[in-house]
Amino acid sequence: KKKMSRRIRVVVLGDAHVGKTSLIAALPDEPSTEPLPAVHDPLELGNSSLPGSRCTIVDTSSHPQDLQIIETEIRQADAICLVYSVDNQESFAHISSYWVPLVRRVLQSNGETNARPIIVACNKINQRGGAHQRAGERGPAENMQSLMREFQEIDTCIECSATPRFNVRELFYFAQRSVVFPRAPLYNSHTRALTPAALRALARIFHLCDTDNDGVLNDNELQAFQIRCFNAPLSQEELRGVKEVVRNSTDHGVTSVGITCEGFFYLHRNFIERGMTETTWIALRRFGHADTLELRDDLARPTLSGELCELSPAGLAFLNDLFTKFDPEDEEEHNGVLLPSVQAALWADCPDGNPWQDLLLPNSSGQAPPLTRSTFLTLWRVLLLDDPERALLLLAHLGYGLDDSRPTTATAVSGMKRSHSRRTVFRACVLGGPQCGKTTLIRTLADRGLLLATATGERAVLIAPSARGPVTLIVSEPSDETPPESACWDAVLLCFDQHDPASFGQVAAVGERLPLRVGCVVVACKSDLLTIPQDFPVSPADFCASRGLRSPLSSTGPDAIAFAVAEACVTPHSFPLGLPSSFLTKLLSASALLLTLVAVFFAVRRVNRH
Repeated sequence: KKKMSRRIRVVVLGDAHVGKTSLIAALPDEPSTEPLPAVHDPLELGNSSLPGSRCTIVDTSSHPQDLQIIETEIRQADAICLVYSVDNQESFAHISSYWVPLVRRVLQSNGETNARPIIVACNKINQRGGAHQRAGERGPAENMQSLMREFQEIDTCIECSATPRFNVRELFYFAQRSVVFPRAPLYNSHTRALTPAALRALARIFHLCDTDNDGVLNDNELQAFQIRCFNAPLSQEELRGVKEVVRNSTDHGVTSVGITCEGFFYLHRNFIERGMTETTWIALRRFGHADTLELRDDLARPTLSGELCELSPAGLAFLNDLFTKFDPEDEEEHNGVLLPSVQAALWADCPDGNPWQDLLLPNSSGQAPPLTRSTFLTLWRVLLLDDPERALLLLAHLGYGLDDSRPTTATAVSGMKRSHSRRTVFRACVLGGPQCGKTTLIRTLADRGLLLATATGERAVLIAPSARGPVTLIVSEPSDETPPESACWDAVLLCFDQHDPASFGQVAAVGERLPLRVGCVVVACKSDLLTIPQDFPVSPADFCASRGLRSPLSSTGPDAIAFAVAEACVTPHSFPLGLPSSFLTKLLSASALLLTLVAVFFAVRRVNRH
């Protein structure tokens, strides 16, 4: 839990003689007996009503010649108290005709888009006669209600009086609270409805709390929400009372099982309308939402280390649990597959929705593969390698990082260098001349896994065995963003057409320009056609032998190709493109000569000793 630490600056505005200075002077426990100044010095509240915050109250003049000072204070304010006097109707009229427009104009001229929360104080209530408003209630007068309906930035209206000290502390408490628990991001006073951003955030919380995924919060789920947010359960009587309130105020807010999402929205709208914005904000912040209602950066955009990311054991466990939530094994309809309707529910609270929409292509049988658990996890591995920032953002929206056992979203992945020995996800590049069979090879490999659409074509994703254990291979052709020479490739498949005599020469020339560190596998495509000798100084088999490579593999053996590529990725030094055989011969000759000279040196040295 993050402790709040903020300084709050509250600026008091209003017409002359409405009691601005008197209200500030009445705040200390022992008010000064000195005559009131024209403008009170800034007053810092040593013990703020809200833990973790300190508040400074700033008085202002109402004289036209001080307008520049007033505008400066508006720009520096976190919240504004607009004061009018109950015995001066003109001061009330100026709230809407002058003061609120002034605040808006100053902030807009400063290029700011966020309004300041405004508290309207109906002062000198003791001079009106009649019953006083109780502390904490909104002003009952129609004029106060009309103000709140007219101006979205007005957070609260309150009646108060410096003499006697009535609701003075409450006034400035509400001003501080309007900063710490702002109303405007949550509620539109014009429409008397929750804002779209608040609805999205609360829907996410509802779905995260709905652990059995039945669209209703039962008593156990409500208690878990209550304990997570407020560290205390509700009594059975309180639970019944909550449901009764929702039942009496909504058509579909309660079922025999519990509270629906509609009912959950109503509860929070009711809290806000009753002035209890802190209740909703505590829940939002406990589930990772910032003041903007977006997720906090430490959850959504954690700092990553290493050149690339893969799922950590904690991340893998979370995704397995997530799949089980949407395909529970104890349900009759469990079939190990997430249907399209279930996928829509899974991604409902994530930005841009399903990241794999239209990504899975039909395989050779003409059918797109179902979203099984294995496919689900494989697609996450691909997304983490392709776009780790987006993957972590989605994980945060799905609830990773909220559990105390998984403290940050960054722990969902393991950052590592490209050469790390624990890597399990690799990219392989398919190279070859035009019409040599590259696309067919990718689709053949995809029959062992998945065929995914890309911006420039297709790629195969499959699980392949290796000496280190199963690894995930992502096989595709290069693109403008990832040319063959790019460091993103872990292995290369050099493809040539056995039926085209010029094909091997084309791919051999490309292969010679690749980095020596990359693993390499040579594939003979179109093996079902007649083999024609290649117009190249050496045969493909001799070329591979001279460079320490496997002999060319037939494209009709996808399992052998997958294994060879996996081995090339996990142990690239075993499959280097190597150096030309003539250079190797010279190197070996030089090494032999050096060894001979060393042997002669030691022999001569022994003779000299004797």
